[in-house]
Amino acid sequence: MAKSTAAKPVSKSLESLEKELKALRLQVRQVENGLSLNKVINVSILVGLCWGLALGAEGFYQGRRAYNALLDKLPFVDGNTEQTTATAPAELDLTPVKRGDKVAGLTVTSVYREPQRPNHNGVDVGGPVGTPYFAPALVNVRCYWDRSGGGYVAEFQYRDLLWQLLHLKAGTCKAGSQQPGAVIGEMGNTGRSTGPHLHLQLRNPDRTFIEPKRGHLLAVLQPPAPSAGPSVGGDATAQAVELIKSFEGFHPSPYWDYQQWSWGYGTRAPNGQGTITREQAERDLSAYLDRNCWPRIPANLQPHQRAALASLCYNIGPAQFGRSDALRHATAGNHDQAAAGFDRWTRAGGKRLQGLVNRRAKERAVYEGRG
Repeated sequence: MAKSTAAKPVSKSLESLEKELKALRLQVRQVENGLSLNKVINVSILVGLCWGLALGAEGFYQGRRAYNALLDKLPFVDGNTEQTTATAPAELDLTPVKRGDKVAGLTVTSVYREPQRPNHNGVDVGGPVGTPYFAPALVNVRCYWDRSGGGYVAEFQYRDLLWQLLHLKAGTCKAGSQQPGAVIGEMGNTGRSTGPHLHLQLRNPDRTFIEPKRGHLLAVLQPPAPSAGPSVGGDATAQAVELIKSFEGFHPSPYWDYQQWSWGYGTRAPNGQGTITREQAERDLSAYLDRNCWPRIPANLQPHQRAALASLCYNIGPAQFGRSDALRHATAGNHDQAAAGFDRWTRAGGKRLQGLVNRRAKERAVYEGRG
């Protein structure tokens, strides 16, 4: 007759289990301080296997219950993604807009369901073709053609709303996952449109429309904080503004500037009428840089280099600046070639202008740290 094997006492094993649990709790606290949760789970699985082997069936089930109880207290983490610290999105300015209001330096041309357009389900903001639109957060962008007249459209979900940007310039919509501040499209005139503009419309989950407010417009017309304004350029922002002001001079009334009516420090004057104060002119200048120049200029350059490039961008326009040798070489770290690239932009209307020669020389000196 085979000898019966007496059940092993588990009290000592349970004491060991408590010690292991305390060690795991310490690792959980470390997870909360930024360590990998996956490492903790892997360790705990190994401990559970050891309990099963050492304690037999009874010890295994006791260990598994304790292990599951521990996991219930852990935050869920997708093993395929990195852990990140969630931050609350910035509050949006929910002030309604009206015709003629300025938003990010551009002019509101039509509002939500106004009396003369009761079926207008968005807000229109006019501006030049190529004005960039930005991702307000990490969003997944869908691009399509709207057969009902909206032209090319960029669409994404954000803040429990469906955002739709209509009349985009052909070929500029960026589909797929886009990082905060990424350019997701450009202003155009596609579809049924009376001129280049952004038509922004917002839908609830039930597909009903809501009125876009000032903050909604700003969310796509300028990069999200901390990418906008002084935090983008740092000291470069103040340097760029002063440099540009020294070239442009202040014009309180509209004047014809080659292809458009301008005023202030060279920003577009809507309708070529009215006047502007120095304070508003500087805000418009900064808004233009935020919208068109800073997102294109590498953040790892020195402030004086970024200021010089911003001045060049402001003068020749973001489209030509994006193709310039100055930007290409600056991005690659070839600073001698980047400085030489300023000298290639001295013509307007096919003619070499002394004013542009002087401006390029000053910008190049600033880029090289001599200005």
